[in-house]
Amino acid sequence: MSKSGLGRIAIGLTLLCVLMMAFWFAGHRMLADIYNQQARYYVDRWRAGKLQLSPTRLDELQAELKSAIALDPTNPKLHEDLARFHAWRSEQGSLADSTSRAARVEARTYFTQAAALRPTSQRAWAGVAYLRFLLGEVDDQFGSALKLALLRGPWDSEIQMTAIHIGFASWQILTPELQDQLRRAIYNQAHWKLAPQKARLELLIKAFNRPELACLLEVAGPKACPPA
Repeated sequence: MSKSGLGRIAIGLTLLCVLMMAFWFAGHRMLADIYNQQARYYVDRWRAGKLQLSPTRLDELQAELKSAIALDPTNPKLHEDLARFHAWRSEQGSLADSTSRAARVEARTYFTQAAALRPTSQRAWAGVAYLRFLLGEVDDQFGSALKLALLRGPWDSEIQMTAIHIGFASWQILTPELQDQLRRAIYNQAHWKLAPQKARLELLIKAFNRPELACLLEVAGPKACPPA
């Protein structure tokens, strides 16, 4: 056989290998999505109170979500879904309950991985901040996660309010820079034209006894606030 013929065979084999690898990866992603969607169907109904699931069934769904990640480990959405599942399961016990604490640790771990895979995800960063706060890990990583949750999703009112709530709960130990960022977020959410959150913010200010922040709910905002 001529050299040109051997070359064509080599090119053909190379293309065949590339196509086989592509089909292999696509198949794994498809199977991961199937596992994830099946589990999420039951988890969402359970979370909404439409379905009662035994601890054994919840363990099975957890295993399905983990199987999805094993098939597609670089998909941040799968990590976020499993993180939320662990966070929801942790709500079934008290803060001191060892099983619930273990679930919160798992949730924090998967939220952290999701944030590493998709650094622009405001939901992943909010999850990291929330779980670190619940676990008493109020450190530099907590502050960075809270800052990024606010920064990455200024249009996402749900995430902004979650971050603000966490900020109120940890206000005294936040850096001045992060407190200023939260003040801006409070003002923006109070006066956001699409969905103003003034009423909810008033409740938070009362609940956490932060009357000095009430001025941020006024139209003048920071200008109406007394000097710190």
